[in-house]
Amino acid sequence: MELNDLRIFQVVAYEKSISKAASKLGYAQSNITMRIKLLENKLNTTLFIRNNKGTIITSNGEKLLKYADKILEIIDEVNEEFLPTQIDSKLKIGATQTISASILPKLFTLFYKEILQHI
Repeated sequence: MELNDLRIFQVVAYEKSISKAASKLGYAQSNITMRIKLLENKLNTTLFIRNNKGTIITSNGEKLLKYADKILEIIDEVNEEFLPTQIDSKLKIGATQTISASILPKLFTLFYKEILQHI
């Protein structure tokens, strides 16, 4: 069992929808479905009942969700303890005057737009 599968399972459980979980996690819906099926096969149980209105967690799914919440909370605590939340570094870019005037402004604009999409 992989941690990422537990995270996917947890998001599906709380969102009550594979499509909402896929959107929230930035994954394809088919990937979410496949990971849930693999987890169900690994645990030899059904975790969700799927219908056209979303997903309904089963009693075994509820049991796993309690474990997943505990496990992922501990993993998040470890990450907060040991991984910096912000990168405190600088990037220096060297370029000729022509490139600085013609190409870099376009690249910075694209970079800035990309950053804004993820905020």
